Amino acid sequence: MSVERSRNRNAKSNRKVLLIDDDDSLRRVTEYSLHSSGFHVLSAVDGKQGLAAFHADHPQVVITDIEMPGVSGY
Repeated sequence: MSVERSRNRNAKSNRKVLLIDDDDSLRRVTEYSLHSSGFHVLSAVDGKQGLAAFHADHPQVVITDIEMPGVSGY
């Protein structure tokens, strides 16, 4: 692996992505895709759990479903 590719992969692995989705299948596929691309993925099954993960882990990026029971993605 080239030095540049190695550096890019290390930079991605240091980036936390919080994925919030109540659809198990979609969440798993998206989590797998992000993880395969070298990102550290935190997952939450609903808005309440997502807010807790956001405050605890301080991710750089949040990907969220908008329509969820309880706390919405907004």
